[in-house]
Amino acid sequence: MEVMQESKSLYKDKIILLDLNYTLVANSAGEYPYTKKIIEAETYRQWLIEALEGNTVIIITVRNVQWKILTLEMIQKHTNWQPADVYFPQAFEHGGAPPTKEKGLREYIFPKYGSDVSKYLALESNPKTTLMYSRLGIEAMTQSQFKRDI
Repeated sequence: MEVMQESKSLYKDKIILLDLNYTLVANSAGEYPYTKKIIEAETYRQWLIEALEGNTVIIITVRNVQWKILTLEMIQKHTNWQPADVYFPQAFEHGGAPPTKEKGLREYIFPKYGSDVSKYLALESNPKTTLMYSRLGIEAMTQSQFKRDI
């Protein structure tokens, strides 16, 4: 038990970039519109929420805004947890092409939270996005890698 507590403390000073689609909810792949029934059936990863307690957690995702709002409401209802911030790509909301996570980092997150990449830890399961984070100098890992570390 002591080792687990020591390990968790490694991430206490990080701003966590969390992908809602791949890391926090199950069964998130598919086409919009999601129904409330499907979202209510999602499995929320309580171990992850508990492991991230005390951190600044930013959801950064490029899903449709309506789906994200409904999913975040369901997460709060079932877990009583809310992230510190959420990046919603506005172009996607209004029918434009979705901005990339990198654009979100540069235009929204870095100006608000600072551009010191050593402050961030990205939990991301998409290999292309993990590569993007790594290219920017941000430590990135999948939920299974993170779970092994905590």
